[in-house]
Amino acid sequence: MSLCIMDLVEEGASPAKVDTIIRSVAKTLGVTITDSISSRTARRVVQQAAVASKIQAVDAVHHSAGAILSGDGTSHKGLNYESRHVHFVNPETNERQTLFLGLCLAPNHTSEEQLEGWVELIDEMHEAYMESPLGAKEPLDKREFYVKVVGMLTDHAADQKKLFSLFEKLKRSMEREVRGERVLKMVAPGEILQITIDLSAQAVEAAGGIAAWDALSNEERTRRNTELTADVIRHFGQRDFENLMPEQKAEVDFCIWCGCAMHKDLNAHKGAMAKAATYWDEKRKTPPIYLPNKDNEAASRLGNDAERARVQKISARGGIKLCELMGLLLKHKDSKRGQQERHSLYFEA
Repeated sequence: MSLCIMDLVEEGASPAKVDTIIRSVAKTLGVTITDSISSRTARRVVQQAAVASKIQAVDAVHHSAGAILSGDGTSHKGLNYESRHVHFVNPETNERQTLFLGLCLAPNHTSEEQLEGWVELIDEMHEAYMESPLGAKEPLDKREFYVKVVGMLTDHAADQKKLFSLFEKLKRSMEREVRGERVLKMVAPGEILQITIDLSAQAVEAAGGIAAWDALSNEERTRRNTELTADVIRHFGQRDFENLMPEQKAEVDFCIWCGCAMHKDLNAHKGAMAKAATYWDEKRKTPPIYLPNKDNEAASRLGNDAERARVQKISARGGIKLCELMGLLLKHKDSKRGQQERHSLYFEA
């Protein structure tokens, strides 16, 4: 019944209508229902499914050979939305699978904010997993999730390339930390103490000296001490990494960025239009007239030669401009502008 509720909500039924739909179908099939499902129950079932999906994603990634993350964002009425997915090969069926990791609001679309969103999501997923019976039976380290990531799929925007660079740096940091914890068992205590002293001195110097360190709040000092401990562990992890063969290093740090095919058709079309536009000069024929907007038309009429040349350069003409104008007229993105509703009603009639 929980699966039935989830399917109905996924297909667009509101939680308040789930009970009515089930009763209607049951009545048609001659099935008697003796209880009811409230809208609250339907919502809680969906919430439970969200938790189960996080647990599923963590379990799937940790037991796969590697995973690829992908994400995209858009804005609507001034709000930024981010959607995320994870892709992997199921080790049991050897099939490629994709899991949806949710849709969330983001304060902005900067690379740093997007990385923070990924970190928070991975933390939430592992928190849900560790609190489940599956996590109690088989605990998993969230840092291993980053190690498992071997690629990221985004669009070609500069902020996405920077996001991948930041994530790759974080992945390597997590790998060195996990590696460092593993090799610390084989390091002499005196050596660990010496490295800790050296890094502690650097941390105090970076804070502005011993007086500035002592002036830090207890929370800030605790945070920096925690980071210092991680730095010590990563130091030994990096040292162990440097002892690997070049091909082993490449395998450990393997992580690639893939760009989507967005705008490729558009770019090909624009290139073709630019080439086709040379036809008129080559054949010495009169090209289609320019169709500038009202402001550019006024500037072309009243301005000098340089202004008229600028207007011609930025104004379109011919079939591509005609298609643009017809789009604005018959399918305007603003529902209160354009003739799309009258156009639809005319053809329906």
